[in-house]
Order: sequence, then structure tokens, then C-alpha cells
Amino acid sequence: MLEERKRLEQQIKSIDLEIKKLPQKKFYCAKNGKGYKWYESVNGVGRYIPKKKRSYAEKLARYKYLQALRQDIIQRIKAINAFLKYQNSESGLAQKMLEHEAYAELLKPYVQSMSEELLEWQNAPYTTNPLFPEALVCRTKANLFVRSKSEAMIASILFSKKIPFHYEELLSLGEIPYYPDFTIKHPLTGEIYYWEHLGMVDKPEYAQRNYFKLQNYAMHGIILGVNLIITYETKEHPLDMLQVERILECYFEL
Repeated sequence: MLEERKRLEQQIKSIDLEIKKLPQKKFYCAKNGKGYKWYESVNGVGRYIPKKKRSYAEKLARYKYLQALRQDIIQRIKAINAFLKYQNSESGLAQKMLEHEAYAELLKPYVQSMSEELLEWQNAPYTTNPLFPEALVCRTKANLFVRSKSEAMIASILFSKKIPFHYEELLSLGEIPYYPDFTIKHPLTGEIYYWEHLGMVDKPEYAQRNYFKLQNYAMHGIILGVNLIITYETKEHPLDMLQVERILECYFEL
């Protein structure tokens, strides 16, 4: 998470440098028959930009896009800061009790029952994502097929550490069906966690689509840093095993 925050902060610096080189005026597009007309705002009044000035319009559009991207990145940094603040707070109290000799002895029957319950949950049938089954091409250690190498890595590490999970299980939030990458039960408490791996955050449409999904999650009590885990990835910055290990250590103390 610290590395991701550092990368995002550096991205903001790069954006700020580029913004300084662009014309800083408000820009918008208006529907015109089957096409669009370009306008810049001058003293609150829209001024038409002719097609021959396309290069100028591109710069204004780029400025507007970078401003929007900058805001998105700031929101991601805030989310990471919230996550880090939560992890640095007093947490893991249940685990501390299990590590205490006296409490461990008293709670042993309940912990054992929970293990049996988790095993049943792990093996129970569930509704999975019906879309694009042909994309399930990466085999995991759990003999499960997923959609990407990074998801395969996450699934394999969860399996190796005996953390029960379901892959792309149906989650209905109101009338909207979602299929989180991983639905996880805490191996000690049985609490439900969701893990979304965002593998193409450098693609604006993909990032925007997932931004709205995360907003809807939050509206239904699925909160980043509490019961929602997010990992990010781009072509230049792939997810690595160390990141996954650190996340599991933070959330599940494993």
C-alpha cells in the first residue's frame, strides 16, 4: 500500500507538470446532429472552437481529462490513507485472545467448531459469474480456473494459507448483481471480506467503471480498509507476491 501511495503521488506530480504546459480553460462538447461541436468557456460564455483548431481542442480536452484523473488519484490516495490508519489502529484483539494461554484453552471448542463451519462454507455450492467463461484460463493451486495470472496468484496464496474463499460469487446489492473477485471468510472469526483486484487501472473507462462499483459497495456497508480489500495493477506495475503476503498479514494476521 505504501508503494502504491508513493506511485500515485508521483503520478500527481507528473500530471501537474503536464497541466502547466496546457491552456487552462474550461472545455466542453455539445451535440450537433450526428456529431459534436467544441466550446471553451470565456468569462462564463461558451465560445465555439472551429474544426481547423482541432489541435487546440485536443489540448483543452487533455487539460480537462488530467484534472479529472488527478481527482480520481486523490480519492485513491485518501482510500489508502484510510486503510493505513485503520491498520495502525488497535486491531487484532480476537487474535490476541487466542494467543493468550488461558483464553485459548477456554475458547478451543469454539475455534474448532468455526474451522468445521468454514470448511463447509468453502465446499458449499454457490452462484458464479456466468459471463465470459472462456476467459477462465489460469489454473490455481486450488485447481480453480480464474481470469488472470494475478488472480491465480491471489487464489493460490489464499489456498496455501488455508483461508477459505469463493471466486466470483454472486453478490446482490439492491437490484444490481456483482461478482467480487474473491469472497473470503476470516479463518479465525468467520467474518466476510471481499477482495477486488483491479488489473487495468491505467485504462480510464475501466477505472471509472470500478470507481462507481466501489461507491456502491460503500453505500451497502462494504468499506475499503474494513471489509473490502483492493489491489491495483498496470502493465508497468504488476501485482507481486510480496504485496499479497503483506495484505494477508494485515487483514488476517497470517
